[in-house]
Amino acid sequence: MPRIAAASSDGKVINRHFGRTERFFVLDMDGEDMHFVEERSVQPLCNNFEHSNEAMQNVIERLSDCDGVFAAKVGSGAANALFAAGIRVFEATGVISDVLREAARNGVFDEAL
Repeated sequence: MPRIAAASSDGKVINRHFGRTERFFVLDMDGEDMHFVEERSVQPLCNNFEHSNEAMQNVIERLSDCDGVFAAKVGSGAANALFAAGIRVFEATGVISDVLREAARNGVFDEAL
């Protein structure tokens, strides 16, 4: 069962840039069904458009049990670091349940995560 982290300001909508989010909402996917696991607070990575490797590693550690991350935007450095940690990256905006159900219908979670 894939575990997904969504960058969101309210737990309803994917609307945050990966590096600027202060929290991720973690869900387990079972087909098109999803089960809320928890909200995880993180220290935002971006500070005046710069981020440290230490800050990136802290966020990756907080998301280490996740198979994928959905965010409104993800910079290439963060995307590469997540990919290297075995976490897939998806850019999307919209209602979390709608975005994740659409991804499931499109077979995103059928592929090796």
